[in-house]
Amino acid sequence: MGCLVSSEKSCAQTNTVEDFERPTATFTNTGSTSTGTSTPVTWTSNQANTSTGFITASGPFTNNSLTFNGTTATLMYGREGGNSTFSIGTNTVEWTFLYQTPASVTPADNNGTGVTGNDWRYWVNASGNDPTASGFKGYYVTQDGANLVFYYYCNGCGGRQSIATFAVSANSKYIVRVVHDSGGGGEWQFYATAYTGSSSFPTTSLGSTFDQLGGSSSTYNYSFFQASLSSTANNGIFQWDNVSLYRATQTITGFNAAANGITQGALSYGQTGIVLFGFSLSATGSFTMNQLDVACTLNVNNYLTNGKLYRSADALFSDAVLVTGTTSTFNAYAQFSGLNENVVNGTNYYFIVADLTASTTFTTPATMQFNFTASQSPQALNAPSAFPVNGFTTTNGQTFNIVSTYDWVGTTSNDFATLSNFAAISGGGVGSLPSGNVTVNIGRIAYTNAPSINTSTTIGGLSFGTAVASPTLTIASGKSLTINNNLNVRSGNNATISGNSSATSTLTLANTTTATNIASTAKINFTNVAVNNAGLFTLASTSTINLSGAALTNTGTFTFMSDANGSATLGPLVGTNTITGNYAVQRFLTGGSTITSGRYIYRNYRLMSSSVSN
Repeated sequence: MGCLVSSEKSCAQTNTVEDFERPTATFTNTGSTSTGTSTPVTWTSNQANTSTGFITASGPFTNNSLTFNGTTATLMYGREGGNSTFSIGTNTVEWTFLYQTPASVTPADNNGTGVTGNDWRYWVNASGNDPTASGFKGYYVTQDGANLVFYYYCNGCGGRQSIATFAVSANSKYIVRVVHDSGGGGEWQFYATAYTGSSSFPTTSLGSTFDQLGGSSSTYNYSFFQASLSSTANNGIFQWDNVSLYRATQTITGFNAAANGITQGALSYGQTGIVLFGFSLSATGSFTMNQLDVACTLNVNNYLTNGKLYRSADALFSDAVLVTGTTSTFNAYAQFSGLNENVVNGTNYYFIVADLTASTTFTTPATMQFNFTASQSPQALNAPSAFPVNGFTTTNGQTFNIVSTYDWVGTTSNDFATLSNFAAISGGGVGSLPSGNVTVNIGRIAYTNAPSINTSTTIGGLSFGTAVASPTLTIASGKSLTINNNLNVRSGNNATISGNSSATSTLTLANTTTATNIASTAKINFTNVAVNNAGLFTLASTSTINLSGAALTNTGTFTFMSDANGSATLGPLVGTNTITGNYAVQRFLTGGSTITSGRYIYRNYRLMSSSVSN
């Protein structure tokens, strides 16, 4: 795992795990009814009724693990007799618990109405609280021999039916999960896996069945433990922990501010790597997303292409990694299919990124905004099963303005104030000179004469393309170019903005919220020019900024990026230069726990300095 170090921010690596007990509410003791609420609820083992033989003890799980001492007893918990405010027909519900198998005694379940010998049953949902009653039905988990088994049982109507099994070993710990899926007719699913720590959670179903509780199928009724020991010498051989019941939920929250890494300012043709929309997906339980659809106020099939989905552990795009294997489609939605994104008892953050390069024939000016809506079709998240998305409100992204874009062709002369030197990106002439809401491409297509600013000018944006290997823009002595939005230099380009020898030519990046992006492997050369940055100036990893007789002043945010591919650098300073303001210089350090020849190979001394070539 790599760690990013910035001159303005320290870096620390933290590993976080989730505790499966969620103490939002608790079940009460034997014979009582818990609070009538549909929020997630947790039964805590230190509330066990010791008079029934269930006690708390210092076990291998926690100091409050649940054990059983005695002969035969039942521990009731949960909502008894049904509760109209909590329907498992409309809420997908999960029961989870930890279990340690006995070391020397092998439990055996019987096909009867009660537990005998060395036996236990955890009834996750039953039609009543008395298994001996005629017509009693329910689902329970038990250890039967060398297996954990999920059974359906009906007294007087067929006895028990095995739904799923999971092989276990003696004196070992496991985590068990039972899911009642509210969609598709009410399907029960059984999950189990070895417990190796708090990050353990089973996500592969071992077997399933459709609801067989009849009229009670949509109601949560009773949950309870039954246990029996053949001898008090076996006291404590059954141990459970973190017994939980909760509603499976997925909650979406938008993260669409500049601080989250969402692209700022107007968009123009040729712009790449645009961070369009950010959101978090939080899950209680386990949720797998296999398709994502985000609505847009504009049909963007003629605008956007090369869609990518990124995942982050926090709300910052700078920490995100690409989700591979996806297929993207743009129309009235940004659709990503082929996903296998599993969120387990936690939160993942996602960001949508695309290029504005789909076509040169699109309408400008235009605005677009991505958003989730509760009633949208197709639905925002598609999953293999019908898990509900709860707490879903409209989540709006940032509104983007798409501005007109001109190509510099230089057919007549080098004068930036001559109309015939510009062309529309779709071909043909333009109706007016570029203004404060127009982006100009230099080098996207070949040009006859390189441009020169002979009259102080304000434009919306400036982009250097790669059709010309080393595109150049000259600003005459005493003249200025002000850019209201973005300055972009494409990957592999070697662009130059030059002035007169006394640096009285001025380039101003005026907008405090918009970005200048110098792409990876690109170079931007400032020669004999005063550069004033008030916005967000970013040099991608492996890019270079060169100064020759220049005066660079930063009052905004100026960042030299670093990642596993390399670091942005400030090249050799040629002539007299001045650099004023604060600059963030990152350095990526490769980390990891790989041991070779008895030593951690990434544990080394690191030498760092400002990114200046001498």
